[in-house]
Amino acid sequence: MQITEVKVFPVNEDKLKAYVTITLDNAFIIRDLKIIEGNKGYFVAMPSKKRKDGSFKDIAHPLNSDTRQMMEDQVMEAYHAELGAIDDDDNGIDNVEISDQDQDQDQEQDQDQEQDQGQDQEQDQDQEQDLDQEQDLDQEQDLDQEQDQDQEQEQDQEQEQESI
Repeated sequence: MQITEVKVFPVNEDKLKAYVTITLDNAFIIRDLKIIEGNKGYFVAMPSKKRKDGSFKDIAHPLNSDTRQMMEDQVMEAYHAELGAIDDDDNGIDNVEISDQDQDQDQEQDQDQEQDQGQDQEQDQDQEQDLDQEQDLDQEQDLDQEQDQDQEQEQDQEQEQESI
């Protein structure tokens, strides 16, 4: 997988420094990544959705730290280019690190994703069974209707013959 395009949209807010959109293999786009200034420097936050309980859940995220690092490196490089930074070391942006908390969050998200996939598979199986049952019922109803029609035709024929 290659990041084929990175678009940076700088903002001038307290901790949020930019929104980012990336394109993967010229075929898949991910919007709303964020460059945030944290206590230990800048980091890239994945797009997320606020849950009912107030916590946030990533909508899309790398499944391993190597992919995360590759994405962060390319996003930060594009961010530097957008800002026209001459010497990255002077502004403290160059040292993007994955904190233990980020790694724990990635592992937790991986587990959540595996659970979600298992639940999705169960739902798919349930839906397939429901669909099979509906199809069986439809077939039975069709057969019943055909039999009813055949009986009606026989009765009509009998009535015609009786009237002759």
